[in-house]
Amino acid sequence: MSPHRQRPKDVPSRRAVSGKIDDILAGIRVPDLPYPAGKLEPGAVSDWRPLLLSCWSEQRDERVTQVICSVHLEWSARQINAAYVADRIMDVFLKTSGLHPGLARRIARLRFYLAWRMHLDGKKTFSETLLAWLDSLQEWRGWNDSGGRSGKVLLDQLDALVIAVSASFESGSVESLEAFCRQWREDAAKRNAQAGKLRQRLLETEQGAARQRKADQIARALIGRALQGRRVPAAIVRFILDYWQGLLKQSVWNSGLEDETFRHASKLLEWLVWIGDPSLSDKDRNRLYHVGEQIGDRILDVWGRVHNRPLPADALSGIEAVMVSRLRGEVPDLVDALPAAGSFQWDPAWLGFETPPKEAFESFEGQWFVEGEGLGEQRRFFYAFLGESAEILWTNGAGVK
Repeated sequence: MSPHRQRPKDVPSRRAVSGKIDDILAGIRVPDLPYPAGKLEPGAVSDWRPLLLSCWSEQRDERVTQVICSVHLEWSARQINAAYVADRIMDVFLKTSGLHPGLARRIARLRFYLAWRMHLDGKKTFSETLLAWLDSLQEWRGWNDSGGRSGKVLLDQLDALVIAVSASFESGSVESLEAFCRQWREDAAKRNAQAGKLRQRLLETEQGAARQRKADQIARALIGRALQGRRVPAAIVRFILDYWQGLLKQSVWNSGLEDETFRHASKLLEWLVWIGDPSLSDKDRNRLYHVGEQIGDRILDVWGRVHNRPLPADALSGIEAVMVSRLRGEVPDLVDALPAAGSFQWDPAWLGFETPPKEAFESFEGQWFVEGEGLGEQRRFFYAFLGESAEILWTNGAGVK
């Protein structure tokens, strides 16, 4: 399945939901749940903490209401309503969090803890610390279950969550989980500060690499077009690949396609092929003589404009030998130019390359995209559009490609 844009869902905030919890706990009766026939004496109500702790420790994905219906114990109406509300909250979380299904499922197991605490504390269960931690999970929207190092860091943190919640169950206090949430937020602040630097460094690196790719691809496209279908002396092909390809690339990198030096370099490429291919230059001997007389000096001139080092002394020897042979009216040994270049790859599309208009892509920057479904889905963050090469810089949202 091709990537698609992940749309944010319009859902109430967690704070808005938590504010109504006390009313719901006291005032609802949900069909098909095992409410007591009448008001139970305090001593008759079953202690469900060991059962919920067991479910949490085993990391079960069952709903709390299913668990309490599966055992024949006496539950108070408040316990049943707390189970129902915990399930509802985490069912909504599973559908709307935007997290990878595997990650969302692990967080949703907190339903056992929430049911236990809501029975005791009502809406106070959702402390500012817990809500801030739940909100902070959005930074992991790009997490993929790929086995990478950054993915393992998160899994290790979730293993620590299991320990923290178990400790809260065992102590009867929320402090263990609250401390975990505070530490998570502190670690996240440090990580985000580092990620900001990584993102900027990555962008600068990739923008430079995109310029390099553009320069290389345009140089290759010019050479491919010039050599396609031509038969020229092998010395011409060698000079173009050994020296002129790099010069064309550097010229594009230095000044772009509109620069005079680049235009001269492109023209000299055409003249080299024209000289070497008798089917082109034999038709105009006077012009051949004129071009041959000047081409060496022209090559040295353009080389000096682009590079701060001289052209190797013997670099033009093959060109000069071909020129002498051609002026004598001889036909040197010819080779099919592109096959002689080996596995030379080029794409003619780069000859007409234009950067797409900004409005064609800017609305997608900063968006998450999802490919695949279920546990196999992969998330990618559209961090930036690299205009130099018309490529998308995809990241995991934290400055890593």
